[in-house]
This record gives sequence, structure tokens and C-alpha cells, in this order.
Amino acid sequence: MGKVVKLSAKVAPKFPLKRAQSKKEDNHEKHGQLSIFQQPEGEGKVVNLSSNLSPFQEAMMFDEKDSAKAQDLYLKAIESGDNVSDSFCNLGILKFQQDQKPEAIDCFTKALKHEPRHFEAHYNLANLYLEVENLALAKVHYEVAAQLDPSYPDVYYNLGVVYGLDNDFDNAQKALEKYIEIAPEEEVLEAKELLLSMKLSTSR
Repeated sequence: MGKVVKLSAKVAPKFPLKRAQSKKEDNHEKHGQLSIFQQPEGEGKVVNLSSNLSPFQEAMMFDEKDSAKAQDLYLKAIESGDNVSDSFCNLGILKFQQDQKPEAIDCFTKALKHEPRHFEAHYNLANLYLEVENLALAKVHYEVAAQLDPSYPDVYYNLGVVYGLDNDFDNAQKALEKYIEIAPEEEVLEAKELLLSMKLSTSR
């Protein structure tokens, strides 16, 4: 019988919540309006960029520096039908940062109601469920997220942790090996240590 692997704080799960970016075409450029990344022609010309932005784009601008303003703008975006799933997802992150976990879960769930294959909402939900030790739901959402974006490394690290906590060491090792394969070399040390620990323990 394999020995249970204890996950220490040193190899703790990674919990970076992932903001959603707008996946829609920039209608402002399509209609000849100035992109927020485009420099105005001519010198000394003052352009009010905010007037050209949608509520979701404005919310993204305020997201890291003014959460209250961003929250209001995400709600405005939802009411106007502007990137509804992305707005709910990012609003959920703000709720999580305010230690309002039930409200955060509600926002991520509403994002999925509007877009069932929304990668960031699945990934963020999985992170929250892992944090509150609901392994079954965390596993489901990580597995869906891995199918939606197989190139995102942290999904596999966290999924490996979930499998490990659930004593499913075969799948835990496969997930960690996938993480090591696709993650940047400088970020894989903890995963290698955890993988080695699992292999040594289960081989006894």
C-alpha cells in the first residue's frame, strides 16, 4: 500500500486567479475610432481615450488601481451586455480580493451561465474550491479548464495537487509531468520536488 504524501507549505498549490481579457473584436477600431494602444497622429494633440472605451475596457483600466470604480464599471458592462462573461469573471476576482468568497463563486458561476466554456471562470472556480478543500468540485473545474486551454501550465500544477490530496497519485504524477513539460524552466522546481516525493512514496 502506498504511503500518503503530505503536501507541505513549501510545495503549496498555486492560486493565481486569472483575469479575463476581451475576446471580442475591438469595434472602436473597426469604426475608425482610436485604439487605446494607438498613438494619435500629429504632435500636441490631446485625445480623451476614455470616451472611446466600452464599459468593460474602462473597467480593465481601473481594475488594478481602483477596485471600487472597476467594480461599478463591470456591473455597467454586464447591464449593457458588454463582455458579460468576462465582466462577471473579473468581478469575481474583485470579490475574492475583498474576502467575499461566496459572492466570488456566484460571479464565476454566472460567467459560466453565459459562456459554459469560459476558461478563466472554470480555472478561478477550481482555485476557490481547492482553497476551501472541496476537492471534487476543484477537480471537475480544473479538468474542464485543462481541456479548454491545454497550454496553461498552472492548471496542471494545481490539478496535480488536487489528485495528490485525493490520493490519486497516478493522475497526480501525470499532471505534474505535464506542468514540468510546458512551464518555464525557472518555475518547475517545486513541481519536480513534489513529483519526486510522490514517486518515492508510492514505490515503497
